[in-house]
Amino acid sequence: MTEKAASVLRRFDLGSGGLYPLEMVRYDGVTPVDGFFWALNFGEKKNALAMEDSRSVDGPNGRGNCTPELWVKDDDFAVTPAALDGADIWGDVRVEVGFFVSPRLGQALHKADLAKVFHLLRCRIV
Repeated sequence: MTEKAASVLRRFDLGSGGLYPLEMVRYDGVTPVDGFFWALNFGEKKNALAMEDSRSVDGPNGRGNCTPELWVKDDDFAVTPAALDGADIWGDVRVEVGFFVSPRLGQALHKADLAKVFHLLRCRIV
């Protein structure tokens, strides 16, 4: 990610994840790309998905997990109040693809005009 996105994330609790600097090079594999770039490790996991109250979710599969359908919209996912505790960005133990952000981090990403970059969708708390 760019320094702009990293500067927003640094202000929040990344839990057991973190930001790690990357050295980017051009297609030739040698010429450096100017600027600062970061990798985000999604280390934090929560068990907050309310699968029975969610829409546009394929699952559960044989492992009890699910995958978001292709056309997920705002409010299709429901989470329990446990989503509000702890880290501001996390993966859910039962969702195989994607991540969640706290309302505070979501608002900061919207304010920084980064919501589309992160493909943010609103979740319902049930």
